[in-house]
Amino acid sequence: AAAATTTAAATAKHPSGEKAAAAASSPGEVSADDHPELSAVAASHALLAEQSAALDLEQLRREPPPQGVVVAVRVRPMGTVAREHGQGAVVAMEGKVTRVHHPDKRGEGSVHQFSFDHSYWSSDGCTVGADRTRWPDSDASRYASQETIWRDVGPMVLGNAFNGIDATVMAYGQTGSGKTYSVFGQPPELGLVPRLLHALFDLKGREERGTDLVKYEIEIAMLEIYMEEVYNLLLPRDERRPLKVVILRGREPMIYDPTTAAKGGEGGEAADKGSVWNACVDYATAEALHSLGETQRTVRPTAMGPASSRGHALFILRLSKRVREGADGAWRCEFRSNLSY
Repeated sequence: AAAATTTAAATAKHPSGEKAAAAASSPGEVSADDHPELSAVAASHALLAEQSAALDLEQLRREPPPQGVVVAVRVRPMGTVAREHGQGAVVAMEGKVTRVHHPDKRGEGSVHQFSFDHSYWSSDGCTVGADRTRWPDSDASRYASQETIWRDVGPMVLGNAFNGIDATVMAYGQTGSGKTYSVFGQPPELGLVPRLLHALFDLKGREERGTDLVKYEIEIAMLEIYMEEVYNLLLPRDERRPLKVVILRGREPMIYDPTTAAKGGEGGEAADKGSVWNACVDYATAEALHSLGETQRTVRPTAMGPASSRGHALFILRLSKRVREGADGAWRCEFRSNLSY
């Protein structure tokens, strides 16, 4: 996968020798050589297209859903912040086992051992390419790349979604531990969410093109839980109000703005008027909504970093499958699943 990403970046830089020379000689044109971030974005798009094309929807549907919660732990590189310079690692991994060594103890009680579904060692053993992609530096390396995380977790979540089963990917850890990198990443080292989004729209489009009896609807909401209140991150700050969350037995939670809903009617109609959901037709729109929400999160300077998130962000995608049936060809909702990150 790393090799594929590197190749994509090179192709984006130099579509052909002739065109690249023409671009370089044209005044006022933007060159990827002068702007490496453009190559990173192009490489990301190529990676997403290749990754999505390799997926088979029917195979994903046949995969049995996990029984219970799948837990993974990942260790990031040391020395990424100043306070870690000169410090030693106290974590070691072998297979699914994670060991934590007490730095001031020896002998019995100095090592604590834990077993997880996945133990990802990403602390060392990698090579960083010119386009900032990372891959294991040898066949013996234990380095777990972004591709490794995707391979283990992505198809499982997609299979659940297209079988009508809710799925949640939750990243837990202190500021600077690598949550954002693993879940969202940055070009060309994309995390789980952009890969899942692209694959979801690609699989949806493929099935819809194959029949006129099935269609999918995708809606997105992005929320923040801050000071025990829930807010809509896709609204400007001056329009943001605490949302109301109603949980009814046997039904999915209703989340809506009560101030807007009060103007729209009663009951379910009121909730629809204050809905937090945004219809989404393609991957580009989904990414734009996510980027908008990220810019509006509540951050404060702390001892751990200058812009630490103070609230918990929720990016929720709602996938509805509708099938056409009956003599009148009416559309019926077969399922609605929620993917939360």
